[in-house]
Amino acid sequence: MSILLPRKRNRRAFLKGMLGGTAVTLALPFLDCDLNNNGTALADTGQRLPVRFGTWYWGMGHSPKAYTTKSITSPGIEFGEETSALNRHKDKLSLLTGFNMPLDGKSNYTHWTGWVANRTGTAPSAAAEIPGATVDLLIADQISKGTRFQTVDVSAIGQPRDNYSARGTNSRSTAEVSPLALYARLFGPEFVDPNKADFKPDPEIMLRKSILSSYMEEAKDHFKTIGMKDKERLDDFFTSVRSIEKQLELQLQKPAPNEACLIPVSPKSAGSDVTSVRELDVVIETHKIMAKMLAMAVACDQTKVFNMVFTDHFGNVR
Repeated sequence: MSILLPRKRNRRAFLKGMLGGTAVTLALPFLDCDLNNNGTALADTGQRLPVRFGTWYWGMGHSPKAYTTKSITSPGIEFGEETSALNRHKDKLSLLTGFNMPLDGKSNYTHWTGWVANRTGTAPSAAAEIPGATVDLLIADQISKGTRFQTVDVSAIGQPRDNYSARGTNSRSTAEVSPLALYARLFGPEFVDPNKADFKPDPEIMLRKSILSSYMEEAKDHFKTIGMKDKERLDDFFTSVRSIEKQLELQLQKPAPNEACLIPVSPKSAGSDVTSVRELDVVIETHKIMAKMLAMAVACDQTKVFNMVFTDHFGNVR
């Protein structure tokens, strides 16, 4: 009789082989043997698993009782017909449902109040109002330091404005709707491969950073001459500018090696035809391509927070 004892595996383990006479390696994903008994930290170092946050949005919700067979909020739930794809992950998921949305005496603005109150915690007072920062940005403020993009917002339905991330009424983010444009943004010329041996800062990036810095200094004088509302708008604007400046700073530094980062192949065009972009098969294919790029963007530490829109709040899919 033989007894197999669990043995810790080096978390930097690779599969090694030859391709065309050249040695190649493939990083392996996290396995149970890499983690502690609770699955919360690496077994060999005790380092906690990195925290990431992402949202998916699809308009018009689910049919009653079609998304789950029981109202339960613990792992092991049985998902219904409309969410059956999640059943293979049921032991790792908790379902939170049955929320109530108090209006605090305010009007209910159809297709608006729900998502705004859900993501900000406050019901809007007007049809176009966003009374505070959405939860994804509050989380990004805490965990996204040191990443190239504070958040990445994408939409599979071809409507950049129908995105559900904002600092306030006047600073609603727009989503990337083209897989090709998303690839260029994440892995195009400005992407710095963390596993590449040589690193040279781009002179153009250095110039852009210095220009932005000078604008920021000059902008301080404007705050002395404007009212409170305009100060709030300018503050939102300069928060965005500071975010860009931080991105440029990161591109001037050599990133730490990252074995999990594998640059994906550029996708073919999908969802670019305006007449077919809302056809369901096109939306599904666009979503699939973008989701894979988001996964690698997270693995490559391009971002730690993302938002995916599968359909907008009107459910504009044919």
